[in-house]
Amino acid sequence: MIGIPEVRLLNEEIARAISKGVGNISTSKKVYNGYKPKRIAEIMKRQGYTITDYSEYDTYLDFGKKFKICLFPDLIDKLNLIKACYFSYNKPVQDIDIIENFESNNIEGACIDTLDETLTILRNKSVRDKKSSMIIGYSKAVEYVQNHKDAVIDFEYCKSLNEEIVHYYSDTDRTGIRDNTVYVGKVSEVVFTPCDCSLIEPLLKLLFSNWLDGYDPFIRSAIIHFLFVWVHPFFDGNGRTIRMLNRELLVRYGLTKFENIPVSRYIRDMSSGYYKSIRYSEEDYDITHFILYMLDVYEKCLTEGV
Repeated sequence: MIGIPEVRLLNEEIARAISKGVGNISTSKKVYNGYKPKRIAEIMKRQGYTITDYSEYDTYLDFGKKFKICLFPDLIDKLNLIKACYFSYNKPVQDIDIIENFESNNIEGACIDTLDETLTILRNKSVRDKKSSMIIGYSKAVEYVQNHKDAVIDFEYCKSLNEEIVHYYSDTDRTGIRDNTVYVGKVSEVVFTPCDCSLIEPLLKLLFSNWLDGYDPFIRSAIIHFLFVWVHPFFDGNGRTIRMLNRELLVRYGLTKFENIPVSRYIRDMSSGYYKSIRYSEEDYDITHFILYMLDVYEKCLTEGV
């Protein structure tokens, strides 16, 4: 994969690079007590910064690779803030499935102009082009989730959900479980390289077992989201599949207010952080970066409303 460019950052550029994370920086004392990707930390150390060591909070998951999770004190404080925000949240959103359809498809380049356009296409139920195909496919996946509330979310569930999402349109010539190596990213940049295709079925079966039950629901959903993206099991529709699963998992974990919270809207609003945190987590084999990103998303969901 393409790594993060080795650039010489000035102190103020470092501050901007980490200002959206957990922790803070003092340019006068050159002390940073937040969490950081290895590459940024190395540059900071070369410029004389003292970096807080959080290794005592490290734990590891064996998931094809050895992935680190660091639940350091500031992260736990942020988690507790989000829990407080959740319990006081009282802004249920109408037409949540239309909003999620609009936002999640636009993350994937559907170029839908408005929510009204989404609603019109759903009413007409006419598959004419990429945009309408993605909208109608997503609505079929929503129906699948609603009709299978009692079903176990497992490998077969994920396959069926993805089949609905890409039923009318796929960016690739093939659908279903991939059987080759793929590179994930934008046109000009590879963000990461998913796992070998031979690992897809055993890793997804592990991912949706009770393997992560000891984690807080917010943390668990973020771990599953990243690892699903890293596995990248399907030829197409992986992002839409896991974003739909993310909300459904939160609801099944008892956070039922997320039935009416458009998580994809805030992922789209913070899309640059989405891809950066995936890249950092894959490069460092450290899911903490993506957990921090998703906690930012959840906080925004619960404090800003729609």
